[in-house]
Amino acid sequence: YNNWFESCTSAQLKELCRAAKLPVSGTKPALVQRLLDVDPVSEWGEWTQSDLKEELKEQLLVQSGNKLEMVLRLAHAKYGTGAVKRAATETVVDPDTGEETQVLKKRKVSVGPKTMYTRVAKKMNAVTQKKYQSHWGSKRHALHVYRLMKNLMEDHCIEEKVIQTNPLLAEEMGRSVFRAFAENWHVMERPGYDTDEFREAVDLYADVLEAARPLLSAKQVEEIVDLLEEVKACDCGYGLCERVAFDACVNYTTGKRKENKMWRDEFGYKKARYAGEDVIIEAIKVIMPEYDPKRRPQKKAKLLRYQIEGMKDWVLHS
Repeated sequence: YNNWFESCTSAQLKELCRAAKLPVSGTKPALVQRLLDVDPVSEWGEWTQSDLKEELKEQLLVQSGNKLEMVLRLAHAKYGTGAVKRAATETVVDPDTGEETQVLKKRKVSVGPKTMYTRVAKKMNAVTQKKYQSHWGSKRHALHVYRLMKNLMEDHCIEEKVIQTNPLLAEEMGRSVFRAFAENWHVMERPGYDTDEFREAVDLYADVLEAARPLLSAKQVEEIVDLLEEVKACDCGYGLCERVAFDACVNYTTGKRKENKMWRDEFGYKKARYAGEDVIIEAIKVIMPEYDPKRRPQKKAKLLRYQIEGMKDWVLHS
């Protein structure tokens, strides 16, 4: 399909048209074109489910459901054409101005290390799903893996304040994310796309390591360093670990937009980041300041599945 609307049935397209106050008569191509001609409906059709969830979150709307349900929810809210499912909110009062603001209620979700490991491993092995088999779909798989890693670290270690209340548990949770990554790396097929989200996940883990550092034993430090070295060995030329100029943390702290203090504060970038830095080495030095990779046993680079299959074919046909 050239666009998402073409994958919908005629009944679903008519439902979308009703939600957007558009006529529902005509053939399927006519319905598709009608939706493509209207903003922001046409834009919603191009967005991923993650993008739609972010928009729903900003509008304090329920974020569950498939893509069709999310687009319908946004259309109902914009055009006033249906019952709007609002997310649970709470009132926050600004202590200085007394102004009241509605914000989403924090869900009391406790996700442990085992669950985080399983979710990352499952997403990495989802590379065989049909949606990742096309040329463009295969490029999205790496993004979805790296974004999941970042979101797990951000949502459950940082936002739920585990990093403050139980730093050792937060570290164990973060370690499970990167252990799953290292142990399932071989299934990845096009890992060199959208690597900035991978680096953001590593930075979040480094923040967790900083909080847990006083509580870590020498054995735990060695185990973490071993794991991070294994993660780095996965890179092997895919550009996962090295910061680049367009990384947001570089752009807003030392790059072209470093003067934009408002956005820097909005994104929470407190440390200066530079293009060319290795995020894995920076994370290791949080708990082992004297770290020198030249003095450590070198980890062997891991082959990806398609490389292994290529070697098998070569052996079979040679």
